[in-house]
Amino acid sequence: MFGLDRGGACKELAFKVAENDVDNVMGYLWEREMITGVYRPRILHAEMPDGSKTIKRTIWGFIADRDHDQYTGRLADNDAVKLILQGQGMARPCLDYLKNTLDHLTDQGIHDRSLARIIKKAETGKI
Repeated sequence: MFGLDRGGACKELAFKVAENDVDNVMGYLWEREMITGVYRPRILHAEMPDGSKTIKRTIWGFIADRDHDQYTGRLADNDAVKLILQGQGMARPCLDYLKNTLDHLTDQGIHDRSLARIIKKAETGKI
């Protein structure tokens, strides 16, 4: 999961969870994402498009903790690439996860030049 960070935005992407599934979904997210405490879960207010109008919703967001040892938002590209190339999730390498994320962002019309630049460096091995 990518946590939110100061100075950014999350555009038009939220998952609606059925009321009777909230405890299971939040338990799963806590188990998977809060293991190291790198995020600060927060209840946020969001404006969501709904046809021709905008509605306000209360949502859960996971905010990056800039004081946490695993916060990487200040890393130089080369240092980030080193971490990406050594990273391995349970299912696949970190680089695959990042490429998949970038593809989905692009599909949503969101162009993250920084992420694309870092992925390109990681793919070419040019550090």
